[in-house]
Amino acid sequence: MMVREARAGMTLRACVVTAVVIASYALGPRAALAGAYIFAGESNPDAVAHPKGYLGTGGTVSVSVCVDPAFPHAADSAISLQNLVATYNALLPTTGNLVFGGSNNIPSGFIDVESTLVHEVGHCLGLAHPNLATESGLSGNDRNYTKAANGADNIYGTDPGSDGVIGSSDDVRGDDVNLHWFQRANNNPFSIAGTVDTSSYSRDLSALPAGHLFATNADRTVSTLFGVSNTEAVMQQGAFSDEDQRQLAHDDVATLRYAMSGLDEAAGTGDDYALVLTYAGQTSSCDIVVRFDSVSSFASCSVGGSFLNGTHARITSASISMNTGYNWFFNDEFSFPTPTTTSTPTLTPTTTATATPTLTATATVTATPTLTATPTATVTPTPTPTATPTATVTPTATVTATPTPTPTATPTPTVTPTPTLSATPTPTATSTAPTVTPTPTVTPTATATVTPTATPTVTPTATVTATPTVTATPTATATPTVTPTVTATPRLACTPPPAPTGPTPTPVTAAATLCQRVIAKESAKLVTARVRALHKCEDRKLAGKLPSGTFCEADPKTATKLAKAASKLVKKIAARCGGDNRVCDGDLTEEDPAALGFASTCPDFGASGCSFGIFDCADVSACVECIASAATARSTTGLFDSMVAADPDVAKDLNRCQRTIGREAARLAVTRDKTVQKCWEGRLRGKHDDHCPDGAAAAGSKGRKAADKIQKAEARYVTKICRACGGDDRSCDDSLVGPGGSFFPGSGGADDTTVAAIGFGAECSDAASASGGAVCFGSVTTLGDLVECVACLSDVAGSCVDTARVPGFGAYPCGCNP
Repeated sequence: MMVREARAGMTLRACVVTAVVIASYALGPRAALAGAYIFAGESNPDAVAHPKGYLGTGGTVSVSVCVDPAFPHAADSAISLQNLVATYNALLPTTGNLVFGGSNNIPSGFIDVESTLVHEVGHCLGLAHPNLATESGLSGNDRNYTKAANGADNIYGTDPGSDGVIGSSDDVRGDDVNLHWFQRANNNPFSIAGTVDTSSYSRDLSALPAGHLFATNADRTVSTLFGVSNTEAVMQQGAFSDEDQRQLAHDDVATLRYAMSGLDEAAGTGDDYALVLTYAGQTSSCDIVVRFDSVSSFASCSVGGSFLNGTHARITSASISMNTGYNWFFNDEFSFPTPTTTSTPTLTPTTTATATPTLTATATVTATPTLTATPTATVTPTPTPTATPTATVTPTATVTATPTPTPTATPTPTVTPTPTLSATPTPTATSTAPTVTPTPTVTPTATATVTPTATPTVTPTATVTATPTVTATPTATATPTVTPTVTATPRLACTPPPAPTGPTPTPVTAAATLCQRVIAKESAKLVTARVRALHKCEDRKLAGKLPSGTFCEADPKTATKLAKAASKLVKKIAARCGGDNRVCDGDLTEEDPAALGFASTCPDFGASGCSFGIFDCADVSACVECIASAATARSTTGLFDSMVAADPDVAKDLNRCQRTIGREAARLAVTRDKTVQKCWEGRLRGKHDDHCPDGAAAAGSKGRKAADKIQKAEARYVTKICRACGGDDRSCDDSLVGPGGSFFPGSGGADDTTVAAIGFGAECSDAASASGGAVCFGSVTTLGDLVECVACLSDVAGSCVDTARVPGFGAYPCGCNP
């Protein structure tokens, strides 16, 4: 059953916003920017909400999330909470984030806890519904019109326009006051600008593209108009049962990133901040507390806040209530997306407005004197003069919200929005508490389409066996000499996709050449920064300096480094690929992706969610960033996660072996990426026509030189690991072959550190393919097998990033998304 308020069908989901005590700022309408934030309304449409902890000075804002152990399901929800923490830290815009039926792990008839919590945490961070939702008082599909206030006539405009699609750009909304952000360039909520701030987003309808009548919202029905299916903003009110919506969409990310541009709403200035969530475990002492109880609604986030200035508020308290009366599904699978946060924290102190007292409303808030609010109550607050020029106005009232139960065969909760009291120098606050009863809608049954599975063909590695050579002499017969047989970790054969369509790989303009060079160069820098930051964090875990359960993508210090690196890539690409205005704003005369060799869709990496549309240079930036992030996360974090850290005080040699494997794998990845980037740079400048790298090219050629340098790095990698893990003889017992084909003889001994002791898996596999195979596969029983496997995984990840950054020079390897 579908109900448009709920994360999953069966019932409602509501964001309960508390009353906010505001300093003496007049919050009348202003003609500038705003968005779908929880404190925005007709009287203050430009209000922007920030997470708890933001004071306007920039830097890193850390928000902790926990589950109260005094209530049911505290342990059951641990994995879902850790997953959503990683999701928000990754800040990865995803298409196709609606996963139904047999395509997810949710049993039929169950409601996904993780999907619901991703939505509610968004409210607790300051985001509102992008659609009108149940708080509008409308019913049925009318709730899916874009977020707005109902204007002077107090009636919502509900004309879907000529396309008949509610929530699209041709909706006729009368005098409704828009509260939803949109991209100035295209009004497309399923894409995101490279720089998210006042220069690229607006609430003012006069900034809409020509021919557009109203801001478009990211509803699943609207997504079909933009050529993307099964996609909807997480913050959109409404979802199905048996539905997985655990990843953020472009609109969710854009709204968060706009707030992260700070009080001046301009990215790259001193008040910017990076948002980092942390999982605090089972406790009631954190910034966002989750409780499973018998609340009257389905799920809700109660938020208190105070204004930093006339239009910017910060959250001061937040808690989530999940009703235990529903068939909840608790995800038991970890899923960590890779971070693509683009806000750069700047630790520059600025003047901060004095925080004002905060009145937090629950079901009943009591103050003195007592006044009972009716559906339309007028409250007159008493001004309190202070020693400063700014007067503080404190509303004193009791607001009582009474839910109205609606008996039905199916549990149908009743939502009573909590009124917000706004104070002005001559304050008159009006509190309205309508009672809205949602109408259940039948859930359509998704039918899975079976795709024929291709049977992989394994390409055998040639085995060379020497023929014994016998030499006769008058006194003796020679003993045959046999060359050892070595088989490297095999790779599954796969059919590469066709090369991307577009112009010739050779750039036709100087601007396109410069743009391509910047894309390649900055993505290489991103890879280096990510590998080094992740390795440092993982190595500290092995050294016992960080808890072994630390998820490095969400570690505050590491996440800040990753965010800075990603932000730099976005800014550099916009500056060199965005034309005269240096902004990726959809002007394809300046930034046509096809002219740069990019296809219309970003190629995925290992089903990590990078398969979104490419329409301008902002999407190009997001594409190379997504693939680089996913590849480095898999080759770095995946490697360390396979090892159980040895205590450096108890098992010093084993600990040194483990840390050496991680360090040398990271060094090999960085060397490979830098070497290949230098080779591509030469080709982009027209210095050669080689593929990078190319071990079969002529000696002295650029492609061959790159291959030779990588083989040299592989030799160091093998030598270092074999010395640290090879026992007394400081050499791997077995011979092995590197990805580049280099042969490394073994010692023939039997004293290597065992694979089991290191903690590595019994099989080398980087990603299962649709046919059940993998790109790097084979048994890992010896140290030599482990060394080969890690090198293979690193080589595959590097090849994928290499090709993604210069798509005009070759087809994307089939092993990147088997």
